[in-house]
Amino acid sequence: MDDEVNRTNYYTGLIEFLCRMDEVSSGRWGCEPEISIFSVPEKLRKLKEDAYNPHFVSIGPFHRNKGNLVPMQQHKRGYQHSLFALLEVETYEKYQDEETSSMREDMEIRVSEMICGCYSGLRCELDPREVQEILFLDGCFILELFLRFAPDLNYITPEKYKSDPLINSAWMVRALCHDLALLENQIPFFTLEVIYDMIKPRLVSKCKAPESVTSLALSFFKPMMSQNTYIEEHSYKDCIDLLDLLHKSSLLATSGVGTAFERRVILKHAAGNLTPGDQYYSGSLNYCASELVQSGIELCKESGDSLANISFMRNGGLIKIPPVLIYDIRDSLFRNLIAYEQNNINTRHHVTSYAILMKTLIRSPRDVKLLRRKGIISQNWIEDEEYVTHFRSLLQEVIPKDFYFGDLCEEVNAYAKIILLCKELIVFNS
Repeated sequence: MDDEVNRTNYYTGLIEFLCRMDEVSSGRWGCEPEISIFSVPEKLRKLKEDAYNPHFVSIGPFHRNKGNLVPMQQHKRGYQHSLFALLEVETYEKYQDEETSSMREDMEIRVSEMICGCYSGLRCELDPREVQEILFLDGCFILELFLRFAPDLNYITPEKYKSDPLINSAWMVRALCHDLALLENQIPFFTLEVIYDMIKPRLVSKCKAPESVTSLALSFFKPMMSQNTYIEEHSYKDCIDLLDLLHKSSLLATSGVGTAFERRVILKHAAGNLTPGDQYYSGSLNYCASELVQSGIELCKESGDSLANISFMRNGGLIKIPPVLIYDIRDSLFRNLIAYEQNNINTRHHVTSYAILMKTLIRSPRDVKLLRRKGIISQNWIEDEEYVTHFRSLLQEVIPKDFYFGDLCEEVNAYAKIILLCKELIVFNS
């Protein structure tokens, strides 16, 4: 009986999903869908392949047949069946009429073509039903995962939480954070919104459901960021996928990014062509952290978490920098965000800009030790040299388009140059 109920729930849920996706596609695109989910450029993948490949779960079509990801399919289906309990099954019976089968097949083809059109380099060689089932399964899995993980939501009982091997394991949550933030391991964000709208009527009666998918997603990804980050109930418009949400969110960028980018500094060199040493990016800092302090400029830790929240107070010569964090999962996130910026011509390069600024600021272990003393880099197990090589490696084979910190660097360079010249004159005259 349970199997029959599950099959009925699956069928009716899938049909409703298709109908809503068809409505979204006709409203979002008049003709051809816009490519929005990209594959990793081969030159970047070769540098650190592990940072771009899923370890446990495949999302979307790119990695669906990889053998090491097959065991997670069972967990994905279990999560999907759990989410079916929130569907209003009886309202979907009209879609089971055999007379609508031809119309349903046409709809499946339209939705399949629309989905395939969102992916770069993905031809619609898959069976239309397989395409829709991939997105429906993966979308249900992601939402159920977010709902179960959300703090204070009380979506599942404590007993069920303790018995769940995915969310009751810190290392598994960490691994899932990694996999769901990969450039190639994505489904269109509107897929999640469609499914969330399907379950929301019953969800709100079960728990304190957020208004949007975005707050659920950002709550899940919070362990990748600073623990001080405050997640607001906010809906970011026109998100492409989860990685794009992280790119847009306040976890990585301030609301002032757009205006700052109107004053662009175009970089003259491709990062991949530069060699470690004294050769750095046009428009960036001329001085490393140690040289800035030597010139009389002070460095201190900024309380905010945004990458873009780096400021220079000319009155007093003070640069405020948010905490610099590097570890395996954050390294992967940075690499995938930079790869995303490299692929999407409409995206501003503020993550790449941050990496450039950090590379020019941190040029030797001496700079790392200084930033540790200032509290900008925490006292942890990571070697000083690793911080130096980290930002260099992030920028290998990367071609920057915009430099967000151009104005800041220009001010700092001018300020430091004047102070250093004054010091040289004092020494000369003495």
